[in-house]
Amino acid sequence: VDTIDGTRVRYRVSAMHVVHERALGVVDDNGEDELTLVTCWPFDAVRAGGPLRYVVSASRASSEAASRAPVSAATPLHAPNGA
Repeated sequence: VDTIDGTRVRYRVSAMHVVHERALGVVDDNGEDELTLVTCWPFDAVRAGGPLRYVVSASRASSEAASRAPVSAATPLHAPNGA
């Protein structure tokens, strides 16, 4: 992430989940330096706005770990049974 003052901050994905839209705890502020991306699920839905959300959480990476970390594609998740 590039901040407004030009500083670059790196984050590492720590979790990916499919949750119900009412699961608001996924965006709680726990005081840590984290990012949370929330989008509709499934990605190929005929009609947007269904009850499921795909959530990606990321934690701030140390500068040493970030410089060594390879960039790779995330493994796709599937909605849990009964979701």
